[in-house]
Amino acid sequence: MNVGESLGEGLQVLILGLGITLVALILLILVVEIMHKLLSGDRNKETATTKKSIDTVDSASSNDDNDDNSQIADDELVAVISAAIASMLDDYEQPFKIKSIKHIPASTPKWNQIGRREQLLNRR
Repeated sequence: MNVGESLGEGLQVLILGLGITLVALILLILVVEIMHKLLSGDRNKETATTKKSIDTVDSASSNDDNDDNSQIADDELVAVISAAIASMLDDYEQPFKIKSIKHIPASTPKWNQIGRREQLLNRR
């Protein structure tokens, strides 16, 4: 076997290996996409139900007394968030306006949150 034949066989093995890898990756992508579509359909139904129940709870729990207290708390929250954003901006002359503030529930477990908080406190 001479050098030319060895290079030819090497290239054939290279092309065959890359082809098999490409086909396997494409199949893997298709399987993941199909699983995502199947599983996300259930999640969308759950979030719609959750949103309806949250709206029901919010409308049932609103009182005139709570509106005054929540308005004061909201104003303080806007002031704190505005100050934090202003301190993080490099250009202090750039105006900004906070249009809405939404509370996003934590998606991490409590033990994870506590661990992060401990790490931050130990850095001081």
